[in-house]
Amino acid sequence: MKEFPVELIDEMYENQKKIYGEPTRATNQLTIEYSELYKILSSHNLKEIEFLVQNIMQGYMIFIKNVLSPEQITQINKIFLKLQSDQPSSFHKIYDGVPNFWRNITEELAKNYAVPVVKKTSYWFPWNAGSEKIYELIMPIYRAFKALGGKSPIEYERNIPSTGKVDRIQIVHYPAKSGQLDAHHDPKEGQRLIMSGYMTQKGRDFDGGGFWALGADDNKIDMESYISAGDFGTCYAEIIHGVDATDSGDRGFIGMYSIDSDYIQNRDTTRVVKN
Repeated sequence: MKEFPVELIDEMYENQKKIYGEPTRATNQLTIEYSELYKILSSHNLKEIEFLVQNIMQGYMIFIKNVLSPEQITQINKIFLKLQSDQPSSFHKIYDGVPNFWRNITEELAKNYAVPVVKKTSYWFPWNAGSEKIYELIMPIYRAFKALGGKSPIEYERNIPSTGKVDRIQIVHYPAKSGQLDAHHDPKEGQRLIMSGYMTQKGRDFDGGGFWALGADDNKIDMESYISAGDFGTCYAEIIHGVDATDSGDRGFIGMYSIDSDYIQNRDTTRVVKN
């Protein structure tokens, strides 16, 4: 594993925070190839890293291109569908021994969540048998995103829930016409940045709806036009964002989260946007 200059990156964020505060609205976007991002981080190119940090702290959405191949996306989908076929929909809090599981979060169940959401989602933890292929495919990406956020890329990798914070990967299908996620802020104690992967593409796999972020004028900015299947995206966790239901076709998503376990009181979790 390459070493990344995470202490210097962390300092960059803190310096930018003093200047700009924490952004809550999307102001612009830029794209970068995954190979180029990895090269910038691993070669300690501080000038380019600082450029990215400055843009993130000014509300930019960063889209990283060509991260996963079509074959890798197919593998990930097959693993998710096998979990669905092997076990019924269920729910487990994050305590020691929590298994990998999936849940069909319907409109009826959506009201049980801090942020209303309709989706079929699977939860993968690094300590479980059956997680190996998911983590083999996604962990190098996860580590790079952590580093871009000024965090140690392996900080929580070996944690279990009773340690406090853990890594968790979600593989998600938003069903056609109903799958959605209300406006929210992501938790930021474990990670400054959202870490999102896209397994589908608007206009090819689905039409209408999809991922959006709130702009400075409080209007939704459709981000799907910048996204191809296999890309990942990131921004500061306080940026208000959500997912609208598609007109047709399912939307596939990968989420990487370093989160508080249920042993933590007053957990730092996803927060709904209050009107």
